[in-house]
Amino acid sequence: MCLIAAAKIDYARRALAGTPFVGLPVIATATPYRSGGRGGPLNYTDIAAGALSVRHLFDLYPFPNTAVAIRITGAVLVEHIERSAAVYSQIVPGLQDQPLIDPAFPGHAFTTVHGLSYRIDLTRPARYDTRGQLIRPLSRRVTDLRIGGRPFGAADCFVLVTNNYRIGGSLGISPPRPEDILLEERILLTDVLRGFIQRTGRIDGQLCSDGEGWALQPLPGTTLTYDTGANAEAHLAEAAHLRPALIGLTDEGFHRFRLHL
Repeated sequence: MCLIAAAKIDYARRALAGTPFVGLPVIATATPYRSGGRGGPLNYTDIAAGALSVRHLFDLYPFPNTAVAIRITGAVLVEHIERSAAVYSQIVPGLQDQPLIDPAFPGHAFTTVHGLSYRIDLTRPARYDTRGQLIRPLSRRVTDLRIGGRPFGAADCFVLVTNNYRIGGSLGISPPRPEDILLEERILLTDVLRGFIQRTGRIDGQLCSDGEGWALQPLPGTTLTYDTGANAEAHLAEAAHLRPALIGLTDEGFHRFRLHL
């Protein structure tokens, strides 16, 4: 996900150079498209270290979406993140082994926003339902939103790099105004990825150091269950702060882990 977001941000910064929007912070969405769900326990991306090929690009990004950059305010941006936060179940503090993910939420509708930091409070009910409809106007899960370490306001403006599907209204998100669409060159995101990798030469964990700053609000004494693929055991160090422990296999063949908030 960090690679996808970094490629989008790089594309927008280069394309907007010399325009009136060059001074706006550039952030990007990233979605884990192969994330189990109805695709089954093998529906995950796990690319081994070594040379990347075109096949790997389509593993990371399997859809023919095109890159789009829009001008967005802090107020609208927060709603995008709140809509994605509906993927999580509401959690009761202190209870054990509560399912983390709401199975009714479509995996392709979940996204993170890179270039920001924020927290998600799972004790609060979701603001949106699984279809993207606002159902609890007074509820907010997303807290402590910051960019570059400082809080931002509802009127602050950003360049959000995303894709044509996500801004088309299919996910319950209102399409942007025409004057807020800054880039819509119909370049495939797989081509954006390919160009970024060719220019960068080497892809490593440093891409995430400045981008994926979101986290779940800690809840001491509370555990969750999370179902994932078999190869997840090779990557447990990346979630060491959640102290993942394998519980066993589900009937569908997923590996079920216990996580500690």
